[in-house]
Amino acid sequence: MKKFSKILEENSNEKYYKIYAQIELVISAENEGEAGYLADSILASVDNSYNYNIQLIEETEDRIEDQLDDSQK
Repeated sequence: MKKFSKILEENSNEKYYKIYAQIELVISAENEGEAGYLADSILASVDNSYNYNIQLIEETEDRIEDQLDDSQK
C-alpha cells in the first residue's frame, strides 16, 4: 500500500498555461534609448516571462494618469 500511495503523492494534477498579453507602458525618460532600456528592465522583471518583443517606442505628451483617465471614459 505504501508504494501505491507514494505514486499518488508524486502524481500531481498541476497544469501549465501559456498566456499571451499585450501591454502598453508610459515611461518617463530623457530619450528613446533610455525608454527602451527601462521598458526592457520592466518586462524582464516579470516573473515567469520568457519571450517579449518591444515593437514600438514613440514620444507622447500624455502621462500615465492621463492614459488611465481616457480608458475610464
